Amino acid sequence: MNILVSCMGYDSGKSGISSYMTNVVREFKNTPYHYTLILENDSVNDFSPMKMETIVAPKLFSKSLMGMIWHMLILPFYTLKKKYDVIIILAASRRYLAFSRIPQIGIIHDLSPYRIKGKYDPLRMFYLKKLQPWLGRQLDSIVAISQSTRDDIARYWHIPVDKITLNYNGSNTLPPPDTHILQKFNLRQYILYVSRLEHPGKNHIGLFKAYETLPPDLQQKYQLVIAGAEWKGFEPIKEYASKSRQRKRIIFTGFVSAAELAALYKNASIFVFPSFSEGFGLPLLEAMNFEIPCACSNCTSMIEIAADAALLFDPSSPAEIQNSIQQILLHPSLAQELVKRGNKQKTLFSWKKHVDTLLRLALSYQKR
Repeated sequence: MNILVSCMGYDSGKSGISSYMTNVVREFKNTPYHYTLILENDSVNDFSPMKMETIVAPKLFSKSLMGMIWHMLILPFYTLKKKYDVIIILAASRRYLAFSRIPQIGIIHDLSPYRIKGKYDPLRMFYLKKLQPWLGRQLDSIVAISQSTRDDIARYWHIPVDKITLNYNGSNTLPPPDTHILQKFNLRQYILYVSRLEHPGKNHIGLFKAYETLPPDLQQKYQLVIAGAEWKGFEPIKEYASKSRQRKRIIFTGFVSAAELAALYKNASIFVFPSFSEGFGLPLLEAMNFEIPCACSNCTSMIEIAADAALLFDPSSPAEIQNSIQQILLHPSLAQELVKRGNKQKTLFSWKKHVDTLLRLALSYQKR
């Protein structure tokens, strides 16, 4: 079977989508089928170790808007070639085809722009709310990476929920820790949040407000470490932190390598995930892999992924966020119990299971 795999919308390797794509393509390597990767110009080096056949969009189309246009209007002509049996679109909440001769399997990660007011500008929201549902309904198979995303697709795109395949992500395996990052930022004991810097959806400011109200002795003992790349609309996050009375204890690492990220997880005292909306929430499982006690928002997919392995809070309430952090830091027995539950919870998620489901869908079209 010859499978086209769209890896466009890769975010230059700096997002959860990037991590998803590399994990799925790596797992594809362990299967007997032939794959052709569709790549943006600036992602070629990241995928070259996979040693797969590639189609690379011209450099002009590596930017977001131009990439969307190329994917929608030019890529469809590649589907006219008889050598391909199916196309799997790994970021189908971002990239679509105007038409296709072969079946399309699209993975939808989240529809958070529908939930979070002000996430994008009016023009992009018009595209997302008017054109995206129509394009999404052209997919032959729709895959949702959480029940929350599945419900959102049914609600906002008006697609019967039984037409949407639920297929959870796997649990990431990071490389050995590079501890140099600890010395670089003079990190000792700290509270960790891993997320791109995006306002308001990732709720960094809510976390800052919670941190500012911790008891003085906990503020003195624990730094607050924010790991992630600056994203569109990051300015309010940095501005608030710069004016905080705890600004010297709020540490921005910027984008970090996988090995540096491993070091940040391994040495954290607690992982906090206060996002308002997540399609899945890979950092939760990453933290569990390093046996870090977790606290997270009680909404969207985070409830599913965390289950009983994290303290849940209302992300709109800094007081609840603060209380969850405080409970874990002050009660070692609670922290140990959360780690124990996390060790059990993380075993439910596997990239092999995820890819097996994608391939079952692909093979179902071959038999028709």
